[in-house]
Amino acid sequence: MRNLKKVIALVAVFAMLVSTVAFAQVFSDVASTDNYAEAIETLSALGIITGDDENNDGVMEFRPNDTITRAEVTAIVSRIQGMNNAAQTNTSFADVPSTHWASGYVAQAANQGIVNGYGDGNFGPEDNVKYQEMIKMLMETLGYRPFADDQGGYPTGYLTAAQRYGVLDDVVGGGIGVEASRGMVAQMVYNAIDTPLMDMVTYGKNGEYTVYESRDGYGFKTLLTRDLKMVKVSGKVVANSYTDTDTNTTDIDASASKTIKVKLDNSTNNYNYLGSYLYVNSGNNNNTVTRAMKFYQGEEDVDSLIGYAVDLYAKQDSNRNDDYTIVAITPNASKNNSIEFTLDQYEGYTQDANGKGTLSYLKNETDRNETKLTVQANPTVIYNGVAAVGTMSQYFGDSASSSIIKPDTNYSGKVTLLDTDDASGYDVVVIEVGVSAVVKEVTSRGQVKFMKRVTVPGILDNAADKATLGSVDFDEDDTNRITNLTKDGAAYDYTKLQKWDVITIVWNAYDDVYNMRVLGEDNYVDGTITSVPASSNGTQKYTLSDGNKYELAADAYTTTNLEAGVSGRFYIDEYGKLVAHDKDVEVDGAGEPVSGNYAYVLNTSVKEGTWGNTNDITVQILDKSGEIYEANLASTVKFVNLSDTLYFALGGSKDANNRRNSDSVTVKLENYASQADDIAAALKNQIITYAGNSSGDVKTVVLPGTKGDDNADLAYIATAADGRNASYDEETMIFKGAGVTINADTYVFYITNEDANVSYGGTVAADKDRSSVVNGAALVEDTYDIVAVDPDSNDEAGAVVILNRDGAISASSSVAVIDSVGKAMANGVDEVYVVDYYMNGELQSATTKVDMTGEDDIALAKRGDIFKLNVSGDTVTYAKKVLVFSRGDSEKAYAKNATAILNPTVAAAGNDEDYYFGAITKIGNNGNATLALVEDGAIDGETLETIKEGSANVYVYDPELRDAKALSVGGLGDAEVDDDLNKAGTVTGGDLTGTVNTPAYGMMDYAFARYYNNKPADIVVYKNYDFGRYSFTAATAATGE
Repeated sequence: MRNLKKVIALVAVFAMLVSTVAFAQVFSDVASTDNYAEAIETLSALGIITGDDENNDGVMEFRPNDTITRAEVTAIVSRIQGMNNAAQTNTSFADVPSTHWASGYVAQAANQGIVNGYGDGNFGPEDNVKYQEMIKMLMETLGYRPFADDQGGYPTGYLTAAQRYGVLDDVVGGGIGVEASRGMVAQMVYNAIDTPLMDMVTYGKNGEYTVYESRDGYGFKTLLTRDLKMVKVSGKVVANSYTDTDTNTTDIDASASKTIKVKLDNSTNNYNYLGSYLYVNSGNNNNTVTRAMKFYQGEEDVDSLIGYAVDLYAKQDSNRNDDYTIVAITPNASKNNSIEFTLDQYEGYTQDANGKGTLSYLKNETDRNETKLTVQANPTVIYNGVAAVGTMSQYFGDSASSSIIKPDTNYSGKVTLLDTDDASGYDVVVIEVGVSAVVKEVTSRGQVKFMKRVTVPGILDNAADKATLGSVDFDEDDTNRITNLTKDGAAYDYTKLQKWDVITIVWNAYDDVYNMRVLGEDNYVDGTITSVPASSNGTQKYTLSDGNKYELAADAYTTTNLEAGVSGRFYIDEYGKLVAHDKDVEVDGAGEPVSGNYAYVLNTSVKEGTWGNTNDITVQILDKSGEIYEANLASTVKFVNLSDTLYFALGGSKDANNRRNSDSVTVKLENYASQADDIAAALKNQIITYAGNSSGDVKTVVLPGTKGDDNADLAYIATAADGRNASYDEETMIFKGAGVTINADTYVFYITNEDANVSYGGTVAADKDRSSVVNGAALVEDTYDIVAVDPDSNDEAGAVVILNRDGAISASSSVAVIDSVGKAMANGVDEVYVVDYYMNGELQSATTKVDMTGEDDIALAKRGDIFKLNVSGDTVTYAKKVLVFSRGDSEKAYAKNATAILNPTVAAAGNDEDYYFGAITKIGNNGNATLALVEDGAIDGETLETIKEGSANVYVYDPELRDAKALSVGGLGDAEVDDDLNKAGTVTGGDLTGTVNTPAYGMMDYAFARYYNNKPADIVVYKNYDFGRYSFTAATAATGE
């Protein structure tokens, strides 16, 4: 009676969806892709070779490139003959005493004539074995001495025998006199155990030998069959312990012994090992219908190999043909031709009348054309770990379908295709669609509860075909459920789960088979949301302080509105999406004043407060990101660098000479209600650094210290008096006369009031709608009234205040090429837009100011549109259209079914600048391009303009590329000219409108160029669609096929 062992839910290792299924890595220094990896892992599973923990760190190593001793290989030779525990004994060699660890193995091999020693009475057990010595030992073990002697004896005859009968297959780098490596020896032994034996079949003076290589001759014998009592067979795993791809059924009984079912190959090797049992009709050796044979998994856990072609070694447990237990199993490297892509690479699926399919995906982000894969009719489909119950057309569809997998899907996961047979096309399709959950608690009843219920898709992407999970049960007594939990590929105990652990759940929403993966320890970011951009398909993204953008996962757990400035711990799932936010985690530095955390106090006010008899002091702040908001001073606030009068009025300490002995004072405002107006006046029209608390109140204010004070947290470089009428040199970035140098990253605060001049520290409030922030790189030559400060007082300003000037867009301003526009909320109330754009050769992101000029235009902007933006820090405060394409129904700047030339609206250029836009009709060898200009919605075939790249910022928009790569920095050389299209578009000559004989121009490459002071400044190349995909005639409009 087979010992039935209940399978506890935690022992299964889910490794289903990898591009190439590999062995469990027994040795840390043997990767699945290494030479000899299959041989090493198989022999280890068979107990023939071992490694060691050389570093005493619990990690086993094999050292495949090291040499191996003669004693070690003698032990191996004994093990492949089933003699695993040879007792120590006396030997015939002087250097192998009975106390030597390998004495029993050496004695056995010597008695068999396999080893002879050096002929001087010594064996050399610690000498490294040579290539030819190892071959001799193996061929002697296999019985090939007569063949070797006939071929010239040692070493030539043994090498000839080894080559002829496959013992040297896949052995690399060997040769006579070469010391054999451990990996080389493993490969030879791996080959040898499956090599037919040679033995005498007739005896006497003229005895005859034969090679036992066929059941239909003298028979079939190998070391596996004779000594190890095993069979080696190959085939495709069509069922595991719970799901069957032959019948597309799932039947769970976790109490039963685990099995797999292998559809056996119709191979000579399988027939030699299994005989007529290989075939469904027993006894008919000519039958080509092979059986699907059951194997017990034993100590192996190979459920994850379903769908893969495998080689397996199994030991027969009784005389019954269906009673084999797996000893070792490996994917067949030559038969599992595989390819993998993620769901967001998927492009489409079609199927012909015979059921053969074509699956399309984009191999690389930069690909313009899809890679097409042929899928056999009625392939094996495995969905989320179980045999699929749907068809390929149900799982894969177009954007309008109800399929789970479609272009621009919101789901995460991947698809693996396998070609395991000789027929054309992939015959196995493995689909994973994973969802992410966040652990809330583990109950005493074995239930893992989640922070929020997660939605799991079924076959179709509709409400009726979905399921939700709020928890998962781990009940080892429930034999109708399989719950696999792993971490880093190894089984994981669910009782070790902690609150906030992130789990990937792979479940098909039907069968009780749950495969779950626990993420590692570092799957979170402690920090702050710095901006809230959006992808072009409208999916919300968040830029965290680590600099990366994260999409919000479906069913993400949050307890607060996620917007810029929110801090805490952000958990990231294995698909790179933001899955949870813990607002209670204190982030190092969050809320603390940091060097360079600049702001300008535009206005202040005092109103009746909430702290007893005190008053609330409100400050209106323009921060370095360009955002304007109002905040109260905290009930306890720290001031740095107040005036002496106010410092002492607020209780600042004195020294013996009645001088302040500190730059700072911390006060409870409820004790200083009478000084509220004085505090408010001291802060108005000041450049500061500041910090807030978790409630959004300002808890620390640092004003600039005395000019030249190297010990101050913030010090003046130039006061208002120093900076009057400072002349700015754009080339040197110096304000002449003020002694102030800036750099490209210096924050420049434009402070103004439309009705009256603002003085630094004065009483006239600045206008919040006209004041803004830009970086130093955007400042143009002019004369300004400035104030300059820096934390280090190093004469290079961290921030500059320019008084009574606004930061309006000028002719020198670079254009911004829109990459994407998404919606966001400002302070949880006002709707704003997050704009990703290219400017000055870099991809940047900013959020629009509430109710700014040009907001409606930005709301309609799409990738490829061109604007001039006034960007104040991280805030767009003003937007002006430069070139905007007509929309129609397309989300792109121009549609593939356009019936005429592009129809943009091009704004008038400013003074000292010129705009050009047209079809590229010629590319020169010197970085020039000729444009047939678009004017008033038509191309004038006789009005040409040559543009030069020079030192301009050049961008390329190619709508055929994937989302992340469609718009990028490039060059004029990226443009193409198709002479046939050019001729077709100019057949009528003269003015070519969008409705008369101009189909070709709608398919050509276009360019926009901005010149400033007669020099190229910005160029955008608009790549049109793959010419071969469109048909047109000179008299009809271009149409996409």
